Formats: sequence, C-alpha cells, structure tokens
Amino acid sequence: MILFIILIIMILYIFLKSKKYSNDSFINYKPITITPQPMIYNSIIINSWFKTSLYWNIAENIKSIYPIDTNKISRGSLDNINLVEKFPNQLALVQQDILYDYIDNKPDSNIRLITTIGLEDITLIIPANSNIYSWSDLSNKNIGTLHKNSGSYYLLNKLKNTFNFPFNIKNLDAFNSKLIIDSFTNQNIDAFFIVVSNPNNTIKTLSQNYPIRIIGTKGLNTNITDMLLPYYKKSTIDTTDYKMSVINSINTYKTNICLICNKSFDSLESYILIKAIFTNFPYLTNNGDDYYKLQFLDFNPSYLYQNSDKIKLHDGVIKFFKEINIITDNPNPECLYKIGINKCNLTDINNNRLLI
Repeated sequence: MILFIILIIMILYIFLKSKKYSNDSFINYKPITITPQPMIYNSIIINSWFKTSLYWNIAENIKSIYPIDTNKISRGSLDNINLVEKFPNQLALVQQDILYDYIDNKPDSNIRLITTIGLEDITLIIPANSNIYSWSDLSNKNIGTLHKNSGSYYLLNKLKNTFNFPFNIKNLDAFNSKLIIDSFTNQNIDAFFIVVSNPNNTIKTLSQNYPIRIIGTKGLNTNITDMLLPYYKKSTIDTTDYKMSVINSINTYKTNICLICNKSFDSLESYILIKAIFTNFPYLTNNGDDYYKLQFLDFNPSYLYQNSDKIKLHDGVIKFFKEINIITDNPNPECLYKIGINKCNLTDINNNRLLI
C-alpha cells in the first residue's frame, strides 16, 4: 500500500512538472526550486541600473515573464559584472564593451552570456552657450560622468587615454537633470558624458529646463575610434524630442546591452529564460512608454544572438539555440532556411539553391 502511494505521488509530480514547462508564452511561468551545488540559492536577482534607465525597464519586463525576485539598482556595469562573477543566483545587464574587455583580461571568468537586449549611444551634453563644439575643444575642461564602476566612466576614461585628451573627469552621483544643471550653473563641469539610450526622458527634462547642445563623437578620429570600439556600430542621435535651438541628427556610436549570468547558474533556468525572451520579444520591446519603444526601434531581433567568440554562451542557452537551429553542427548550407524552426536534419546538399 505504501509503495502504491509513493508511486502515485511520483506520477503526479512528473505530470505537474511537465505541465509547468508547457506554457509557450511563459507569462504566468512559475519555477521549480533549483538548488545547484555547491551553493544553494532560493531566489534570483537581476542587477540593472538606476530607476527609469533602459536597464531598469528591461529588467522589470524580464521579471514579468521569468521568476526573478529582485530588480536591484547598481552603480554600473562593473559592479554588475563583479556580482555575477561571484554569485550563481545573480543575473545582470551590462554594457558590452566593458564586459568584453573584462573577459579579455580574465579569460577564465565565471561569466556566461545569455543574450543582448538593448542599445545605447555615446552622448556628450554641453551648455548651449559653450564654446565646445567637438571633442577637440575639451582641452583643460571638466567632464562630468557617473560612478567609476559605470560603463560611462569606463568608456570616457578609455577615450581620454587613447586620444591623450587633457581634460579632467568629475564623478556625479546620479544621472539627474537637476544635478547636471546645478553642476553646469556652478561651473563644476563643462560637459556631461554618458552612454545611454535615446531618446531619453532625463535628457528631455534637462533640455526643457536648461539650454543644451549634444555632441556625439564629432572630433574623434574615425579610424582610431573604429579600432578602439570594435563592438560599437556607427549610429545617430535624433534630437527631435529635445528642446534645442538646432534640431538634427548627431553622429555617434551605439553599443549593446548584454544579459549575463554565472556559469554555475542552472542550465534549466537559463534555457527557460532565453526561451521566454525569444517567445516574448514583441512584449519585451514594446511594454513601456513611447520613449521605451523608440529606444528599441533600431534593435534587430538578430542581435539576440551574438556571433562572437569573446564570451561563452551559457549551457542552457546553447541547448535552446541548437533546438531552433541558430547553432548547428550540420554543414548543409540549406540549414539556413530552418533557423528558428527546428533542428536541421538535412543530409543532401542542393548546390543550385541560392542562399541569402
């Protein structure tokens, strides 16, 4: 009798477990408790950035389709990287270039990539009455940016050292329009630098309360910048939504926002997470205000998979990508037509078919 009851309980458990993972939308997904060894975790934390940032909003949307307990504010990408390096229950959104440079310096890192999900622009803000018109005008100026562990500080310092710019870097406590205005007014800074998604509500508020201009990468040697920032893409900032005397498109560079985890993060969890992101991609890129939607306007779904050997994908992500044929060991070029559908089992190669 006891054996019969145990058998019934086991069958019921298997049935419920299979039902738990059968919801294609994952909107109401409820996880089983995962206890990887040697460290046990009962909650999953995602480290983002300040509230109202694209990082924060993306994390909130991921939290609504996947069982994350806490969306945690951080000082920036380097803090997020360090947390994921140490703790298996931590996820994080980070700036791509600082992540890849970190991996270059620590090839045995515990960090694994889940996906890229978002874009940011190199943005240099100056007072409208300033005599600064390009990066070449920054000599002996004070440039404000965020905390030393932020991607913005990291990139600004990298540009300063590479181009040997004789300007000073001043750290501000937050990306806040009042704080930036006060810093301009008190002449504590001559410009403010940030890597951020555009259009941006903070910059809009700033422009409505203080006359500004925006410089992207004007004055930076393009050849050197291309070599320095191989993971950035040439882009533009549309200043239409900002209150500025001259409305135009500003030339700049754009980088990706990466979602990362620890290599010890359970493979089942990362598999479910990446599947939830792919399944809910329209929701993730549209569930927000008008600016949030515009910030995803240039984000191509193909960016979800980064074809780079700089960083390893997590095991669960690899499993999912193989299932939908983004990753395949099949040499048949016609496997291209099965991407996103299922595994490629083609054996015969049709040499007459045009591949795009």
